Amino acid sequence: AMPEAQAQGFMEILNEIVRTKKPFTGVEVPFTLAMPNEKPRQFYVDVVYQPLVRKNGTVHAIVAIGTDVTEKVETRRRIEHAEKMAQAEAQKIRLITNGVPDVISYVNNNEVYEFANIAYESLRGKKSTDIIGKTMKEVLGETYDHARPHLKKVLAGQPARFE
Repeated sequence: AMPEAQAQGFMEILNEIVRTKKPFTGVEVPFTLAMPNEKPRQFYVDVVYQPLVRKNGTVHAIVAIGTDVTEKVETRRRIEHAEKMAQAEAQKIRLITNGVPDVISYVNNNEVYEFANIAYESLRGKKSTDIIGKTMKEVLGETYDHARPHLKKVLAGQPARFE
């Protein structure tokens, strides 16, 4: 009844179900649908086709259950794109800060390192993998107590410089 379905391979799936008598499950199956007076639109569906088999072994019907997951797919793709863009920006920032001779790091409100440039790595004698994701106490060791009052200032929005 829907020519779009036939042109997109759904009839082949149904014929295979009739032939094998095995159900079909499709996840995020793309489906283009053209509504009257509108441009064709891409949808994604999760679908299950379950054959109903008579005692004599013939398929007399196929139950189809489908869920439109277009919004989920499109949202995931937007998130994936945003993550790629964020990674590209992070690489740019790392490239720029690594070209600066100053020691630069970023510590979040939980005192966990999220960034450290090469100069910071060199100062600490550690690679970024030994810094990023670690607490200040873990990275600074005994010097943590000296840095703590300055960190409190910074976290309160006040400028702080210390050596």
